[in-house]
Amino acid sequence: MRHLLFGLFIYFIICITLYTFIGLPELLCPVISSTLLFVLFLYPLKGSLVRKVIFHVASSILCLLLNILLCYMLFPFAKCLGSFFSAVHIIANPLLNLLWLVSLYSIGLSFISKPEKRHRYSAYDVN
Repeated sequence: MRHLLFGLFIYFIICITLYTFIGLPELLCPVISSTLLFVLFLYPLKGSLVRKVIFHVASSILCLLLNILLCYMLFPFAKCLGSFFSAVHIIANPLLNLLWLVSLYSIGLSFISKPEKRHRYSAYDVN
């Protein structure tokens, strides 16, 4: 529970910092929503708080960079295609965000979890 409260505290710090320095809602919506998902899903798990915080901050920065890059890459298409691009962008943008969000979440799970010692059974063990 303490990890979750600390994660929510870091979440609010990240949101306030990004809003004061960037202030663009198009870029901040995916960052804020993905950061909240990371806080709610990763902080209650067992693992080191330091690893959780490092992954949390790194994923927020990566999310912001990916959305800035996506905006710059799609700007020429928006100029050429006009209103048709708006319809495609409304559908494709959440799917692209979901694609990297799921892969980043799985990396975070493997980064946060502690390796356990397991006994390897061979095919010839009869016990």
